[in-house]
Amino acid sequence: MKYPSFGLVLLMAMATLALGAEIPPASDGYFHGDPPYLLEEGWKPLLNGKNLNGWRFSSGAKDDWQTVRGVFWGGPDNPRELTGRPAPGDRLLFMGRPGKTGFSNLFTNEKFGDLELYLEFMIPENAAAGIFLQGLYGIQIRDSYGDYEAPVSELSGALMEYETTRLGGIAPREQAEEPAGKWQSLHIWFQAPRFNAQGQKTSNAKFVRVLYNGTLIHENIEREGRSVGALDLPEAAENPLLLQGGQSPIAFRNIYVRPLKEIPLFASQPMPELKVIRTPDVIFVPTPQEVVEKMLELAQVQKDDVVYDLGCGDGRIVVTAAKKYGCRGFGFDIDPERIMDSLENVKKNKVEHLVTIEQQDIFTLDLTPASVITLYLLPSLNVKLIPQLEKLKPGTRIVSHDFDMKGVKPDQVVEVELENNGGSHTIYLWTTPLKKEKEN
Repeated sequence: MKYPSFGLVLLMAMATLALGAEIPPASDGYFHGDPPYLLEEGWKPLLNGKNLNGWRFSSGAKDDWQTVRGVFWGGPDNPRELTGRPAPGDRLLFMGRPGKTGFSNLFTNEKFGDLELYLEFMIPENAAAGIFLQGLYGIQIRDSYGDYEAPVSELSGALMEYETTRLGGIAPREQAEEPAGKWQSLHIWFQAPRFNAQGQKTSNAKFVRVLYNGTLIHENIEREGRSVGALDLPEAAENPLLLQGGQSPIAFRNIYVRPLKEIPLFASQPMPELKVIRTPDVIFVPTPQEVVEKMLELAQVQKDDVVYDLGCGDGRIVVTAAKKYGCRGFGFDIDPERIMDSLENVKKNKVEHLVTIEQQDIFTLDLTPASVITLYLLPSLNVKLIPQLEKLKPGTRIVSHDFDMKGVKPDQVVEVELENNGGSHTIYLWTTPLKKEKEN
């Protein structure tokens, strides 16, 4: 009688273990290789692989959408082309509406509450579209690959502005998009708004977590109301899913949903590793809030600006910029204690999606991504920054609290008188390119 070799037995055992092993839960908010609908139970496809049964069109939009067997992108020679092979198929193609105004909407017959959504899409060059959870809360799809200076409203993965104010757009934590012509994915955990027995809203809708191509771009972001381009529907516990098309084509595939029976609690982001780099150049003296607001006003901060605060202290300048103007802000300080204070302030004011705090030596920092620089340093330190400030793009505004910059002529000097004997404070504004003063 012959027996299998030890090596063969080991291979057979390993194969048995591999085939019999259970896959751990994949709904922890991270990327796990294959799409989640292949890894876990409970997912339901919203495309039947044949036609658009289960979907409805907005007025005049029926001819804009069709199922296809395959999608063709025009490639480098014709990067704005996206067409398909019309037939019963598992891909969905929006043909685009070149030269037309308004949007072409496709939305589900079924209504959803708390929802986990996974879908894949392809866009050509310069394309833009939107996905609206409950038909109301929009997330942008756009060809913004490689554009690191685009305003929030033009970043793929951004949460859209509010319809009523045209404010409230939220940039993704990272730009995770792929170039035009590639299939990309969004995986969204969404919590519907809550209402009491009288129909009054008790809590806002929330994007609990969003992965873009497997990268975390949003976490625990509340939406206070309808986005620009939303369906004409009131907020409710359940509403349909909406796919929005504009002038350019877009393709979808593998659209899957499942209800969220429990809102998952994802691990919070780890605290940065802080260390003593060197003795801080100045002691921390908080800038009065009235002065903070005047500095940002003098710099004419807008939503599309990127504010760098050098020596951020407790982070109040970038926090105020984010809350008041909805812009991105970065606070830098060398003191670990100040970094902790700033992070706490950012969390307290719920602006984590807009504000980043980093421990950095500001004199070795690349300042070129900023469009606004704020300072509360000594005059000699302002002068030390001049070589870095001279590299800023034209039109960048630099504002300093109380201290000038010897050898550089300010555009404006403003005095701020504080109430209740708070004293007088001076604010200096410079705009690049810096205007050097003539030496005597």
